[in-house]
Amino acid sequence: MILNANGYPIIGDDFRFDANLDGGEFGTGYVPRDMAEFPLNSEGFCAPRALPTFTMSEIVERAREKTAKKTWIKDRCDRVGSKVKNQSRSNYCWNHAVVRGGECDYVLQGGKAFTLSAFWGAARLKNGRNQGGWGLQAAKYMHDVGVPVESLHKPMDFSVDRRPETEANAKLHQLREWEDIEPSDMLAIYTRIVLDMPVTVGIPAWGHEVLLTFLEVTGDNSIDPGFDNSWAPSWGNNGRGVLQGRMKRFSEAGSIVSMEPASE
Repeated sequence: MILNANGYPIIGDDFRFDANLDGGEFGTGYVPRDMAEFPLNSEGFCAPRALPTFTMSEIVERAREKTAKKTWIKDRCDRVGSKVKNQSRSNYCWNHAVVRGGECDYVLQGGKAFTLSAFWGAARLKNGRNQGGWGLQAAKYMHDVGVPVESLHKPMDFSVDRRPETEANAKLHQLREWEDIEPSDMLAIYTRIVLDMPVTVGIPAWGHEVLLTFLEVTGDNSIDPGFDNSWAPSWGNNGRGVLQGRMKRFSEAGSIVSMEPASE
């Protein structure tokens, strides 16, 4: 892998997916969302934010400041021990990215590190099959049903778990509101990240869904969005990398507006 100056792997035009990168085994699984069937903010739990959109120069200025002060979402997660997730060889990246957004939201709410199960909801949605999906599917299930802590449903468990104790715990971590974002509106996406709002993005060129948690300013004052991957902390730089080129062309983008208050 090619690394940038800060040690983050660059996922760009020259990147070729290898399921055995760095000796590990990793999956993807993003299925591009059909925007004709599922248009932006068409679900009842979607709540577009009324935010001003920053200019690129404003984003660059804020990004430099956050990097210097170490106040990115990723930095706040690291300080409380909230780690990136691991989908292993599953095709559940779409659910891992959204569930990771929920974990970040709890950190941003009050510095609480929750480890939530990304396999529980995906396995139930897909009836135990190892199949791909997209972010809005995951967000809707987190809204309707919730997500339990990982100790109740472990990684790589594809069973359809309907135990009452797991379902009761899932209701403690329901997604309240979600914002669909126009996936081609990079300024809107970057604005949210510098305002500490992680953004889930689907990347057709990679067949993968990830969570954007920071921005890297390049030498020519352009932006490489940085992401929490779902390939475990051992991948990349503490589980993170940056996107360039065609990998910055998203077909879906969304952000958790609010979760249920943090509860065990």
